[in-house]
Amino acid sequence: MAYLHRFWPVFLFGIVMTVLALVLPGTCDDGDSVHHYLFARYAFDHPGLFLDHWAKPLYVLVMAPFAQLGFVGVKLANVALMTSAMWCTIRIGELMGLKYAWLAGVVLGTMPELLHVTLSGLTEPLFAACLSLSVLWCFEQKYARAALLLSFLPFVRSEGLVVLGVVVPYFLLVGQWRVLPLLLLGHVAYGLTGWPILGDPLWVFRKIPYATLNGSYGKGLWDHFFASARHYWGLWQALMIVTGVLMGAWRLAGYWRGRVSFPKADLWLVYGIFLAYFGAHVVFWGLGIFNSFGMTRVMVAIDPLAALIAVLGAEWVLNRISNKPLQLAGITVFSAACLASMWDTPKFASKFMPTPAQNAQFALADRYQKMFEQQDFFLYADAVTTGYAFNYDWFGPKQNFTDGIPADKPFDQPTAVVWDYWYSVVEKQTTFDELQNDPRLKLIEVLRSQEGMPESVVALFMDTAHAAPTPLLYFQNFECAEGEHIDSDKGRFGKRSAQIYAKQEYGPTVVSLNRMSKLLGDSLLIQCDVMMADTSYEGAHMVVQYETPERDMLSWEGYSFNKQALKPNEWYAFEMVVPILKDKLQESTMTIYPWNPSEQKIWVDNLTVRYK
Repeated sequence: MAYLHRFWPVFLFGIVMTVLALVLPGTCDDGDSVHHYLFARYAFDHPGLFLDHWAKPLYVLVMAPFAQLGFVGVKLANVALMTSAMWCTIRIGELMGLKYAWLAGVVLGTMPELLHVTLSGLTEPLFAACLSLSVLWCFEQKYARAALLLSFLPFVRSEGLVVLGVVVPYFLLVGQWRVLPLLLLGHVAYGLTGWPILGDPLWVFRKIPYATLNGSYGKGLWDHFFASARHYWGLWQALMIVTGVLMGAWRLAGYWRGRVSFPKADLWLVYGIFLAYFGAHVVFWGLGIFNSFGMTRVMVAIDPLAALIAVLGAEWVLNRISNKPLQLAGITVFSAACLASMWDTPKFASKFMPTPAQNAQFALADRYQKMFEQQDFFLYADAVTTGYAFNYDWFGPKQNFTDGIPADKPFDQPTAVVWDYWYSVVEKQTTFDELQNDPRLKLIEVLRSQEGMPESVVALFMDTAHAAPTPLLYFQNFECAEGEHIDSDKGRFGKRSAQIYAKQEYGPTVVSLNRMSKLLGDSLLIQCDVMMADTSYEGAHMVVQYETPERDMLSWEGYSFNKQALKPNEWYAFEMVVPILKDKLQESTMTIYPWNPSEQKIWVDNLTVRYK
């Protein structure tokens, strides 16, 4: 019972997170998390991936067996790692003399970003587990094994080099200089392992992807990690961490004056590593160096140390309460505040679910994955979620990026291109119109998730020889459109949209069906993005009309855009379903177009029509 009393947060965290890993389908993000998973998933097929510096060699080695079980296997492994890190953290707290060391588990288990990252394919949980275990071994004076494990930390995350910069002087100060050579073992082992394959024993240094002073992502504000702390740690947790840091500074000042004690392990391994790591990222992002992107999730790697500092701050407050019942009440308030801070984080629950971009990719895979497998398609794609959704070997011979599409050369095998609004455009500079105007390709489908975020749009193209029947009738994003109705300053995702008002009251004709049309359904789904300067105006419509060749109007109906509008001058997703009146098609043409005869301007973008 005493053991359960000390470590109850560990058991609770492990059970709850295991259930969530099995139940929730999210991956934390649709970029690095999925990419790391793909490296681990296909490492046995491509052994060179075990030595990929971006993927982190030790991470790939540890995660590869679990990744064979799918993404859920990686999430379960990360749950086990973070649970282990929590156990080590509480043990460190006990060795530090913390009266309520178990509170460190409460702090850790309610840090919002830690919970999200635990259910991911990211490297932070493995780093946190290795770091906390190494620190625990140092507290237990098992220096050799601690140095051995620390030597491999840079092969989990490159910030391991920052940690080594702190532990070297610590080992010297405690008279453990004999273990210093062990800190080189990780680099020596991986350097020699990769030498025959990569042809360079120093690849462990020369191939570090972040070793550049010219960052790819620019630079950010110096207060970024401070201002965002309430979101990745939680407001209450962040306040307690600040309190713990201030208390540490007070202890250090007293230690220099010879008034109070400050154990070297507490100073260097808890405060020292935490402040060095945190400060390094502040500087990296502030200067725009080492390819820093200012991502706050990197702090999860040192959350065990942050939790210990938070408890140090909390105990500094609790120890000033002499009344036992009041002290217990204070502990209860502390725990409740941690829990409340967790839920106070923006979009806390939604981050456990697939992103809008992933939902669009999954929907596309549901429709076409079996066809790709049966006909052995070559896949061009840029978003790693495409490889995950379609179960494609991201490193195999049947996949490439869209900037690798051969120019003016016929495709010699069934070929598909999955284009997305973020990775294709931003990272590969491949535009939608570039693909749509390629005579070798046919647009098959354009999908977006119901959330309607910019990066949620994906498009599927196939080579004309193997193109599947498509329910898509029309798509226009106006990026390459010309004319008076084009506004080049207002685009939902890109730069352009159609501006419709009295001067140009008719928008583009999006559909024109007649008795000669081959119908693939009984109704049409019409979707577009709309922005209105005045959402109370009801005169702007999506028009559906039936007109004879003699221009006699058999039917005219307008669907007001403002019925679904939310706020003025903000884009929103408009959607409507209209039946196809087949009897009228025998003598007329069905035409669909946006119409606005007023001076009240509206903007329309990403017009899509498909059979329902």
